[in-house]
Amino acid sequence: MTRLVAHDIRVALGRRTVLPGLSLTLQGGQLVALLGPNGAGKSTLIRCFAGLLAPEAGEVRFDGRPLAELPVTERAHRIAYLPQERECRWPVTVARVAALGRPRRDGAVAAALAETDMTALAERPMDQLSGGERARALIARALAVDPAVLLADEPLAGLDPGHQLDILAVLRRRADAGALVVVVAHDLTLVPRFADRLVVLAEGRVVADAAPAVALAAPATAAAYGIALEPGSLDGGAFALPRGRLDAPGRSL
Repeated sequence: MTRLVAHDIRVALGRRTVLPGLSLTLQGGQLVALLGPNGAGKSTLIRCFAGLLAPEAGEVRFDGRPLAELPVTERAHRIAYLPQERECRWPVTVARVAALGRPRRDGAVAAALAETDMTALAERPMDQLSGGERARALIARALAVDPAVLLADEPLAGLDPGHQLDILAVLRRRADAGALVVVVAHDLTLVPRFADRLVVLAEGRVVADAAPAVALAAPATAAAYGIALEPGSLDGGAFALPRGRLDAPGRSL
């Protein structure tokens, strides 16, 4: 089922055109990773999908309806957004943060805390958590809403390797259950192993869009990052190792 469609959207931030006219269709039941170098437009695109940034031209549609026409409450329940910024300066407990957006603290909140390994910290104030713990608490909040679409901007930032694997497994299960999960990432070794599809952006345009093994082997992906990539696989999942800068052939790692 088609959940999100960006049709020829254009976004400028200040004097810089970030998305010059991007089109992309995303299906439910998939984990899609948005990749690309810094400044490629990944965060801008995901904010458009969340309804937090309105394109100057073009349109974003959710389940066939213009996203801009969805009531705010309906959008909040059907599309969850996890931003890059994880600051929380208030002494609110983890459990209360995870329950935001739910009419009451129920089984969905408890399950989300368990999935993110935050049950033992449920009564800990947010301002007493480490950066990684805070990230997991906010992921739990997004999961507790049980959204049709989960948009996560660099959800693995600040997490140790074990919790990175745990969170990706959680997101994978959500996609397998029918949700559309979109993850903005810089990682080329771990995230692609869990993804169904990689969408690579460069200068606001899609330069590769395919299954992980195909997208990572595409010359356009290496060119977008300006590095040589060595594709590989592990347990059926694809990954790529950076070998060195394309403009420095004698310096591969």
